[in-house]
Amino acid sequence: SNVPPVVTSWDFNVSNGRPVTCLVWKHFRFGADRQRTAWWCVEEIVQVNTTVEAHAELVSRKYPGALAIIDSSTHELKESRPREVLKNAGFYVVGADRMRVNPPRAASADSANGLMAPADGTPSRVYVAHGCTRLIRSLLGLTWVGGKMDHGTSYGSDLSHEGDAFRYFCWWVNPLRYRRREASAEEPQ
Repeated sequence: SNVPPVVTSWDFNVSNGRPVTCLVWKHFRFGADRQRTAWWCVEEIVQVNTTVEAHAELVSRKYPGALAIIDSSTHELKESRPREVLKNAGFYVVGADRMRVNPPRAASADSANGLMAPADGTPSRVYVAHGCTRLIRSLLGLTWVGGKMDHGTSYGSDLSHEGDAFRYFCWWVNPLRYRRREASAEEPQ
């Protein structure tokens, strides 16, 4: 198959000292017959009090020409145009679900769970390297409260961005068919 060698997933929060987050993913084949495949998050690159331009330059020096999966709501940002910035830095840019809206949180969490712990007992298709400590803490702090995603206060609210970049990547790898909930029960993106 035609799998890109390096994929990055991004969450942009460029105001009030919040981080710009980039997760770096690599695809591996393994097993005696090399038929098993999995994605590994091999690095997290997080900067606080930076610009999208500076962060894109930093990441592009290490991973030039990588595929970039971005927060699809970035077209709403007034102060920065991350899609254009990443394209200008040499990335091939796609939205999380190839549309201009982010996938619903519950559906993208189901997608991530299906990759990490498939119900059929097959091995996980997504792994996180030990060095990705912010992502690990973000995932460990994630719970559902009252039917809504809660990143938890014990790990700090700034760790939600790694979890969001993780969900965007998982949705890109494993988009699920879903039905929109009724408007009253629909959660914010």
